[in-house]
Amino acid sequence: MRNKVGERADARANGYLANSVVWKTLWLMSLVVPLVGCRGCDRGKEVTDETKKKKQRLAADEMRSLPFAGDSVGNFLKMGHWYQLRHKLKANFSDESLTAGVSVVDREGTPIGFQAGYAPYQVRRNVPLAVGQEKTIEMRVLQPVLKPANESLPGETSKPQSSSLFASYTLRGIGTPVLEETFPNKYLEGYQYNFVVLSREPSRYTFWRGLDCIVWPRSDDLQQLRITPHRIVDISEGEVAGHFPNQLATMTSISHIVVNDLSPSLMSEQQQIAIQDWLRFGGTLIINGPEAISAVETTFLKQISPLRETADSTLSEDVIGGLDREWSIRFAGGDRIAFKPSKSVPCLSGELVEGASWVPRLEGLVAERLIGQGRVVMTTFSMSDAAFLNWPSYSSMIHNGVLRKPHRHATLGTEATTQYADEFIGTELNPFHTTRLRLWARDFDSSTMRSESDVKSSAPTDVEAKFPSLRTASLGAWNPFSRVIENSLLCLRESSGISVPQISTVVRLLAWYLVLLVPANWLVFRLIGKVELAWVAAPIIALVGAAVVARSVQLDVGFSRSQTTYGFLECHNDYPRGLLSSCNSLYTSLSTNYQAVFKKSDGLVVPIPRGGTRKGSDETAYVESWLADERGTGLQRFPVLSNSTGVLQSEEMVDFGGPITWTLDETQGGFEGINKSGFAVRDIGILGITNDGKFMTGWAGTSEDGERVQGRLEPLAEDGIRWLSQWDENSTTAKPKTLRLDDGLMWTDQSDVGVYLGPLLQDLAQRYPLQRGEWIAMGWTDSELSGLEISPTTVQKKSRTLVLMHIRAGVLGDVRPDTRIFAASKEAGSEE
Repeated sequence: MRNKVGERADARANGYLANSVVWKTLWLMSLVVPLVGCRGCDRGKEVTDETKKKKQRLAADEMRSLPFAGDSVGNFLKMGHWYQLRHKLKANFSDESLTAGVSVVDREGTPIGFQAGYAPYQVRRNVPLAVGQEKTIEMRVLQPVLKPANESLPGETSKPQSSSLFASYTLRGIGTPVLEETFPNKYLEGYQYNFVVLSREPSRYTFWRGLDCIVWPRSDDLQQLRITPHRIVDISEGEVAGHFPNQLATMTSISHIVVNDLSPSLMSEQQQIAIQDWLRFGGTLIINGPEAISAVETTFLKQISPLRETADSTLSEDVIGGLDREWSIRFAGGDRIAFKPSKSVPCLSGELVEGASWVPRLEGLVAERLIGQGRVVMTTFSMSDAAFLNWPSYSSMIHNGVLRKPHRHATLGTEATTQYADEFIGTELNPFHTTRLRLWARDFDSSTMRSESDVKSSAPTDVEAKFPSLRTASLGAWNPFSRVIENSLLCLRESSGISVPQISTVVRLLAWYLVLLVPANWLVFRLIGKVELAWVAAPIIALVGAAVVARSVQLDVGFSRSQTTYGFLECHNDYPRGLLSSCNSLYTSLSTNYQAVFKKSDGLVVPIPRGGTRKGSDETAYVESWLADERGTGLQRFPVLSNSTGVLQSEEMVDFGGPITWTLDETQGGFEGINKSGFAVRDIGILGITNDGKFMTGWAGTSEDGERVQGRLEPLAEDGIRWLSQWDENSTTAKPKTLRLDDGLMWTDQSDVGVYLGPLLQDLAQRYPLQRGEWIAMGWTDSELSGLEISPTTVQKKSRTLVLMHIRAGVLGDVRPDTRIFAASKEAGSEE
């Protein structure tokens, strides 16, 4: 009996124990699952999301702005810059014929204009989709310049108003919405630029984010006060074709491109051409020597590389000693860590090509070469080598030697921070330090022009030449208020409209008409004995006379139009492409819907608001620009009211038939130019400053296509930069007929065509920020260079294009290491 009772008690205890274990297990699982997650649940969520996408008529991923890294989130935009956009779509139910549209809206969804008075700009394109197939479409957007959302604290950068990209997809021809999405934007400050790193495996080159030249060190955690000139964008081998821009117009937010072990041959031909354009206009291309050597030998990099005949080698003791002696600097606390590699460091040996040189204090380690206004840098060592990454002074070497920025100084105290030293103190947020990129049609304004007080000085200091004034606006941004655009609009106001024929012309034509109608007509038929046929010929002569009069005075009876174009072409020595910026003034006597499109090329075209206040009639109405349409890229409809003028601002890269090549001999004081561009350049004047600070000028005159011009370079006396004006006595407007630089260059107004380049020419010749060693040439052409086709066309068409040719870039200054650095640099750069 007792055994049975005991067995029952044991069974009951075991049951309690089992229940206790079960409950404890369930309790532990309830704690663990929220921490580690349930893979089954995650899979279920993924399946649910995928199922949800399949239920949608149109499935779409996030719209991304270029350039971007595959592992990044969100769009980082600079205000005033153009961006290419990529959007991946898939039709789930059937084939679709859609129209895509992209614009920028505020937080309430209201479309935003580029600047005050500008109508919102929407880019549209037709998109055919096959059911079940993913398709990535390309769009384009101009990020507006936004006002600050609120007042900022002293020393803190102001935050702009929020905005988003608004993407809409509607049925083509019907307009029924199919999909509408918004994607919030993040902003780069005016001094911040994208720093693109191209690699097969980006994880091997993440050291850039940890350098204190990317995020400057501070002793506090005030992130909003940190100086972060660059946003690192890592692009891998599989991403480069789709994540990198393919035109200069959308690369202006990029200051540097680093080529590691990724070959540019993986890029499209358009992308490779865009990089070469970007380089000529001031980009900086960094070639990580040993890593990129195969790419150098097999792509366009070979033509621009500063080194040739490279071979494998190791750093010598002399080079290591010199590097340590020149660049190992002390911490803010006083200690110094030398550069002493624990093993041999592999490197490249090679010869400098013509025009290349070693960076001062980095002989044998870093070579550089100026290409156009840009700079190509090539290291002979691997920039990711552990010997360099573990060296505390490496960031100083990168900042000052490779990136060529002014040296810095670490300050001590309660607010310890890093700032520029000597004459550059206080310019840490100046974009001049971050990028060399200059598109003078956009960037030539009061912040870049030589100051009025320096106009008469023939040898500005290096600081004045490079940084005429503190610029907080972004370099390379679309700028409707640049001096080039303002001068073009000023001249257009004088020369636009219908040209009324002079009374003498009308009287002369009438006299010839009467002579032909009566005496000549009668005499001809009198000689052939058929006087009665003179009456038959009279109405025919009248019709022909009317046609001749209309053609001679360039007027259509009852309906008149005119088009006046001011162009600005910027090109570089020995390079067959240039950037053409134009202002097109369209006058009509009756209301007309114009079309302005690029049919054979690609470009940008934006209407400029009418009136002095630049106020549009309806700021909420979209300006629709079509991309890759069968009728062309640009504006399909641009209305101009009767007896009024509409103005279009356009920009495009132009291919010449060949380059314009200049050779200077400062020692002998001569120059030579060979024109293979396919068009004539007239009244060419040359200006430059020698390395020792002498202002020189030369006159080349007219250079026809295929022609060689030669001339002498003459020094200009101190205080000799002034203008002598010869006034046109027959002109009713206050403008000189001839502009002449004292004892130097002379440009003559082409008054016979009514297009006057004087103000723009004078501004460039007087106030272009020439640096020591820099040379430019200026002239004009009447050749039709633009691919922008404006219809309906008109007989009254006038155009002139000012040509700015960069002959040689200014010399680079000295290189100095930072004075001292922080004892610990715990910050790591991040693009977020």
